[in-house]
Amino acid sequence: MGSLVFQDSYVSVEVAPVEAIADLFSKFKRQIHCVILNACYSPSQATEISKYIDCVDGISNDIDDHVAILFHHFYNVGFGRSMRCI
Repeated sequence: MGSLVFQDSYVSVEVAPVEAIADLFSKFKRQIHCVILNACYSPSQATEISKYIDCVDGISNDIDDHVAILFHHFYNVGFGRSMRCI
């Protein structure tokens, strides 16, 4: 199972528990209707988030950085300002 890992500019890293990520989204379930996790091995996070958000998409395997960037641009071009990638 994958984990979301956050890194600051000082190279400190924090692993975010799946439950904490889902809890965060539970607080915004009236404002957020779609979450796209542009991160490798993110189905477990997508499953937990989907308890609160109607539409969630996670990536089930690894992807190259250039593919992740293209994925991000696809959603920016396809949906413009009405959808923001997370």
